Amino acid sequence: TRRISHNLMPLSLSNRSLEKALENYCQENSTDKLKIHFANNGEPISEISQTDQLIIFRAIQELIQNVQKHTASAICHVQISSDPSHYIFSVEDEGTFFNKDQIENNSALKTSENRIESIGGFMEFDTENNRGSLICIYLKK
Repeated sequence: TRRISHNLMPLSLSNRSLEKALENYCQENSTDKLKIHFANNGEPISEISQTDQLIIFRAIQELIQNVQKHTASAICHVQISSDPSHYIFSVEDEGTFFNKDQIENNSALKTSENRIESIGGFMEFDTENNRGSLICIYLKK
């Protein structure tokens, strides 16, 4: 029950920052089968509303769960960075790749993509055989 309630609204997100919530999530879900590495290479993202932070957190959570379930990757990289106009959140794996049909037919990914679009962001999917997947979320500053 405790884990379910924390997943509904992670304490680290309500008490701290999106960066800390993502870092904690990555640490808690890293296993011997899948090592999840987190890096924050950007500036603090405190200007994003709590609601938008939760949408981003949920989208990244879904992307990590897809890596856990659907790829043969042993490593997943989650990174926060920025450019002059966007915050960039990326999830990268070295496993089997998603093809376009899998992305289009995955209702959870489509829901995440729609939610990101509802807050003014967009998602990019870069997948290639024998190279894994890189999925980025861009959110305007």
